Amino acid sequence: MELKERYPKNWIKEGLEVAHYDNPKKKLFVSKIVKEKILIRGELKNRLKCIKCYWHEEINNGEKSMIYSDFFSTHLVPYEVGIEGKELIDKFRNRFADDY
Repeated sequence: MELKERYPKNWIKEGLEVAHYDNPKKKLFVSKIVKEKILIRGELKNRLKCIKCYWHEEINNGEKSMIYSDFFSTHLVPYEVGIEGKELIDKFRNRFADDY
């Protein structure tokens, strides 16, 4: 199955395992998709503002802490894509390039 078919433009869902394209081995979890209303030509539309994610970090003597951060959706890839390496990450990020 092609990446384009498997991952449509709105592929990110809450609870999904993702990775940042610069650090694809670190597993992040999507906790919330934040949208904002904007006015376009007199009409209110929803726009994706950020993706809130969390992950677990080891801090002291094996203790774990949850870390939270916000990301742009264009910086995230599915975790299963991220662990496959840079070539597949690049293909994923450019999967709609031919559409424009």
